Amino acid sequence: MGMDQITNAFLCRRCSAVPADQMAVFKPTDDRLVAYPELKLLHIHFGVSTHTDELSIAEAKFHWQWLEQVTQPYPNIQWFFITDFTRKDDSEFVVDEAKAIYTKIRHHPKLAAGAICGPTYAMKMFINVLFFFGGTQTVVVDTLAQAEEHYQKWWNKKPH
Repeated sequence: MGMDQITNAFLCRRCSAVPADQMAVFKPTDDRLVAYPELKLLHIHFGVSTHTDELSIAEAKFHWQWLEQVTQPYPNIQWFFITDFTRKDDSEFVVDEAKAIYTKIRHHPKLAAGAICGPTYAMKMFINVLFFFGGTQTVVVDTLAQAEEHYQKWWNKKPH
């Protein structure tokens, strides 16, 4: 398997059709982020685990900056997000600074709802703690297909 196939093997059907230069990529962990403004949809595919505090913080900052960058040009859009942990990112021991950034993301005013798919058991515990005190309406599911089903239900309820 060539390098491009390795890094793209985890991607969903929707994102695999997107040219690499139209994705935001956090190279140290191979996270792939794609915005679909016409669908009011964000796809966040986490890559491999972060194993240092510095990398965990850098990854969280990258996600925040990307979210700000893609949502600002669309002030009237409320977004649905799909966060994909199917590559079994097990970096659930997130340092406080990264937790604070993910908490900001959780409360971002442009995020209407979302689905998180494929987290490990320990990552589910971290996600549940993160969302326990409110924030964006979010469901945790096992597969990308289930996450897409939640997106379709959300989309069908919205006036476009």
